[in-house]
Amino acid sequence: DVVNWTTENDLIYVITSGNNRLVMIDSTTMTPVYNTSLAAVPGEINIIGDEIYISLPDLCRIDIFSKADGTKKSSLSFDHEISSFCLDGDIIYYTEHDQHCDVYKKNLVTGNVERVQSSFYFPKILLNKEDNILYIGESRSTGSAIFYYDPDTLTLKSKFEKDNYGIPNHTREIFQVGDMIFWGNYCLSDTNAAELIARYGTATYGSVNFVSEELVSTYEGLFLTDFYECI
Repeated sequence: DVVNWTTENDLIYVITSGNNRLVMIDSTTMTPVYNTSLAAVPGEINIIGDEIYISLPDLCRIDIFSKADGTKKSSLSFDHEISSFCLDGDIIYYTEHDQHCDVYKKNLVTGNVERVQSSFYFPKILLNKEDNILYIGESRSTGSAIFYYDPDTLTLKSKFEKDNYGIPNHTREIFQVGDMIFWGNYCLSDTNAAELIARYGTATYGSVNFVSEELVSTYEGLFLTDFYECI
């Protein structure tokens, strides 16, 4: 099963569960370049510079691999399970993996750990350094919401929670394109979660799984980003 994937130029980096693998695929030929075994079921993959960071929730750590050949280089260990994560220099923001999760901020130099004063359901996080916002989007719940936090103080700035309950969001994804955030089947302002820009399809079936400047892909269909039309 594909757990998460990311792309860079013509290369696709995929992590899977079941067999627990990291696979790098050349998209021009759709053939694997390397296939690396992982120590446990992975949670999320991020490319940072020349390295691939993969969270392993059950082991409470991130394993770091060479982007060039997929060999393991080092690990980062944590006191809690780690699933979704983002780095900002020596600071890492990360979530637990399952239901009713905490979100943490850790200084990798001093070891100091802070916690967001709330819990979330299968959260995905994304950091907007330019506007200084940490996005926390829930998933796999009929009442999922998205929250905008100040990453320095970990205080809530805004949130979108439809009808004070939330939406059935099926994918653990958040995408930022320009000044827009895509989560669930909604497009929102990247600075104010309460400022809705568009909705792609129905909340019952539509949850975003890929976004570009031209296209928005959900479980319900493929939409034009600017015109919100299902094609």
